[in-house]
Amino acid sequence: WIGPAICGTIVAIYYFFVKGFGPLGLQSPLVWLRSTWNSETDYEHGYLVPVIMVGLIAWQWKNLRRLTSSTSANFWGLPVLLLGVALFIAGHRCGQARLAVGGLPMILWGSALYLWGWQVARLLFFPLFFLYLAIPVPEFQQATTRLQILATKMAQWGSDLFGVGTVVRATKIYSAGDRWVPL
Repeated sequence: WIGPAICGTIVAIYYFFVKGFGPLGLQSPLVWLRSTWNSETDYEHGYLVPVIMVGLIAWQWKNLRRLTSSTSANFWGLPVLLLGVALFIAGHRCGQARLAVGGLPMILWGSALYLWGWQVARLLFFPLFFLYLAIPVPEFQQATTRLQILATKMAQWGSDLFGVGTVVRATKIYSAGDRWVPL
């Protein structure tokens, strides 16, 4: 367990302490990620993702412990690990924390595959890549505008179907008689 502990420490140092992201490049990748979990980006759920990820790993902990003692290394983990490291380096060079954080699941999963083999990596695949749900997608609101408008039109159609008078302005639904607050 000394090898994985050293690797984990190195990864933690780079993701927690190496600055170069955010305003003026004063944030580490994970500090930047935490700063993006707000209502402005619609990523308030970001705080739950690491908790769920750890919970999923804890759920499989007995199986993971059993498999780490009986499986062997798989060298296919190295390309995945190196791809994650390349994303971190590219993200640091470009100041794009999304790239750096996007490399973290690859680094962790590639390390697991390399150190303990396919059986352990298979159990860790979903929990580790679940972290992608916490990385904000730039301009996500603008990318879903048509879907928002479609949903608004369908809600107005459903309201009319049940006799509720509504007025639609952009993606907000108002009561035709000002009987309730806009949705």
